[in-house]
Amino acid sequence: MKTIEDYILIRKIKAGDTEAWEKLVNKYYNQIFSFCVRRCLGDWVLALDLTQDIFLKVIENIEKYKFSGKFLNYLFTITVNVCNNYYNKKKFTQFELVENFLNLGSAKGIVSNLITQENVNQI
Repeated sequence: MKTIEDYILIRKIKAGDTEAWEKLVNKYYNQIFSFCVRRCLGDWVLALDLTQDIFLKVIENIEKYKFSGKFLNYLFTITVNVCNNYYNKKKFTQFELVENFLNLGSAKGIVSNLITQENVNQI
């Protein structure tokens, strides 16, 4: 039953029906958000951001969806990928910060590097 409902909603979304998109989001939002909260160790703000990113990716790529399986499986594949990408990027950023800290030479260099890092983060 869900598969047929999803098929109909996605066909309508592909045709430009914004109400169908709203129904699809409402249908799966709590499941995706709950998964993100668990992956984010209870950080609700981060989970909200990731959930928004997930649904943004879904709508951006809805034309590519081929109905080859359950939509929920497709949605969770995107969810896992978005969460993994976030944490992989975060690990890389933390590694860069530690590496930069270890390469600092003097107090003047520390201040200069912190200012540079802050400017990079703002970009």
